[in-house]
Amino acid sequence: MRFVPLVPAARPWKRPTLGPTRLSMTFFTLLFAAALVAILWLNRGTFTYTLDDPYLHLSLAENIAAGHYGINRDDVAAPSSSVLWPYLLAPFSALPFGHLVPLLLNYVASLGTIALLARIMGASLGGAQEKLKNEVVAMLLAFLILAANLVGLAFTGMEHSLQVLVSVALVAGLIEESTTGRGPWWLPLAIVAGPLIRYENLALSLPALALLAWRGRVVLTAVCLGALLLGLGGFSLYLHAIGLGWIPLSVIAKSSVVAGGGSVASVLRNLRLNLRPGAGLLACLCAFVALASRPKAPADRALALWASAAVALHMLVGRFGWFARYEIYVWSASLVMLIFLSRDALRRVVERVPGYAIAGALGALLLVACRGYLGALALTPLGANNIYEQQYQMHRFAADIHAAPVGVNDLGLVSYRNRFEVLDLEGLASPETRDARRAKGGSAWMDALCARHGVKVAMVYSSVFPEIPRTWVPLGRLRLGKRRVTPADSVVMFWAVDRPAAAAATAEMIEFRKTLPPGVRFDLEDARPGR
Repeated sequence: MRFVPLVPAARPWKRPTLGPTRLSMTFFTLLFAAALVAILWLNRGTFTYTLDDPYLHLSLAENIAAGHYGINRDDVAAPSSSVLWPYLLAPFSALPFGHLVPLLLNYVASLGTIALLARIMGASLGGAQEKLKNEVVAMLLAFLILAANLVGLAFTGMEHSLQVLVSVALVAGLIEESTTGRGPWWLPLAIVAGPLIRYENLALSLPALALLAWRGRVVLTAVCLGALLLGLGGFSLYLHAIGLGWIPLSVIAKSSVVAGGGSVASVLRNLRLNLRPGAGLLACLCAFVALASRPKAPADRALALWASAAVALHMLVGRFGWFARYEIYVWSASLVMLIFLSRDALRRVVERVPGYAIAGALGALLLVACRGYLGALALTPLGANNIYEQQYQMHRFAADIHAAPVGVNDLGLVSYRNRFEVLDLEGLASPETRDARRAKGGSAWMDALCARHGVKVAMVYSSVFPEIPRTWVPLGRLRLGKRRVTPADSVVMFWAVDRPAAAAATAEMIEFRKTLPPGVRFDLEDARPGR
């Protein structure tokens, strides 16, 4: 079937003027700088990310640079949900500013995303009066920056900013291929790289391969599919060879579908859990189905079917939440594709509706459909401060004050740049812990693991470990000084594994309490015999 270009063939991708692009990048940079200043002010000059998870990647990257895959030098572990991200960080792990590299990469990736968005928005409004077009492109870019929470996403320190860039690049590539018949050079790269950055991007890449195959691009489809199998399959073979199974433990722990073996029951249960938080994506899905049923514009119908398949796959297999980041790739891709597929109506709006009315409508849409992402942006400085008041203080205790192995359920920042072993009691990164928790009931397994690894002090959430070995002695409670945003609990309980360990740790607890930042409390427990 021959596709008629939807954009004039002579100039299918007329580049928008740099005005709205530069304006949007400046808008993003100002918001980024404001968030950074707020974090440094709240943290008394210390930068932390909004989550503990990025420090897992940084800790893993340290060991990758040293030729080892794991968190502790003596144990192999697969705590990362990304194949590529830790390897991107590894070359910088020994640098003094190595902990800032994720933030810098995310900033650059976000600027790249904005540039691609400007390209797509410019193509969507092609033919409109230049001045009006530039104004509306700038409005749409500002809307998308906030709707996709590009600023807050960068401060998670995770790979999601890069994931969004690759997702938007895939959308841009499919649009150009469908409207001109010529796929841009970055399209196969986006198809292959997406799942290597985050496994969830298979929801975008697999339908894209189906679309390209249907379009007759058989060789391109085969090459991309082969590269995907080689990348993901090769990584799985590597994990299996070093005794870590076929899939990272973090993926198994966070995906009920993977943990359930991909059964129909697990998929349906996952879909039921996604219905409420996925209302926005379901609305996009309905719009894509309606667009796919239009009798004209076969290329548009194909793109709408691709978007429908991507959203449906995420609803069935993916997840939502965890500081508004799990679904952000498909949400961003859906918004961009929806704007492009609605371009005829958008052009009519631009020509007939005043700019202030368009801005008001976009603002109302932000408040109604994107309030969760706006809330995540607003809470970004406080989320980072939570990590400073909790995990950063735990790191100081483990690496500088206790200066010995510890047990934790939050593994990231405590293990980063810590020369002592950190025992993972959660099981997110330790097959040994996972197997011990499954094999034994109660809490005896915790005592056995701590004894095996020479751990005398553990720092855990009581909400995660309501059962503690009877021989353990409470040392104190570390309490957040502000509202909890990103940690799983506002209180961390410190335990000694026995009475001698408690006596030895008493002086450390007193010293630790004196060095805490203002507002953070450490309530000492009376560990005397008989108490």
